Amino acid sequence: MDWGTVIFVIVYVLAITFLLAGLSAAPWIPTRKKEREALAALVSFKPGDTVYDLGCGDGAVLFDLARRFPEAKFVGFEVSLLPYALAQLRRLLAGRRGANVRILLRDLYGQELRDAAAVFVFLLPKSYARLQKKFAADLRPDCDVIVEAWPLAGIEPVRRVKEPGQISLFFYQGRQFQQ
Repeated sequence: MDWGTVIFVIVYVLAITFLLAGLSAAPWIPTRKKEREALAALVSFKPGDTVYDLGCGDGAVLFDLARRFPEAKFVGFEVSLLPYALAQLRRLLAGRRGANVRILLRDLYGQELRDAAAVFVFLLPKSYARLQKKFAADLRPDCDVIVEAWPLAGIEPVRRVKEPGQISLFFYQGRQFQQ
C-alpha cells in the first residue's frame, strides 16, 4: 500500500467518525475556556463522586474539572476518533494531574450512568429526546445534569446561568427525568 492510500484511508475513517458523531448527537465543538471556568466555579464535587461528560470531545471540560476536584472521578465518552485521540494525548500530557480522568471511545447512549453524581452535556437538541429517556432510566434522583447551550424540552431547569458573552448553562436534577 502506498502512502497516498494510507493517508486517504485515515482521512476517510476520521471523516466517517465525525459524521457519525454529528448524526447521533453533535459534531465536535469545543467548550471555550471561559465557559469551562464558569462551569468549574458553579459546581462542587465530593471525593469519590463520578462525573460523566457525554460526547466529551478533546476532554477539556473533564480535565479542567479534574484539576479543581482531584478526589472525584471524571469519565468522558467520545465516538469521533480525532477528538478522542486529542483527549488521550491531553491525558498523557497531564501525567498525574489527569489520573482521575478516563476517556472512552464509546457511544454515549449505550453507557451506564447509574453511579453518576453529575452528567455534563453539550450536544444538539435533536439528541435530547433519546437522552432524556436514558436519564429517566439511569440517573439517581440527586444526580446533577448540566446542559450547555440549549435547554432540555419540557423540563424546567432548576437553575440557569447566562453571563455576558458566554453560552448558557442549564442545571437539572435526576429526579426531574423520573416524573
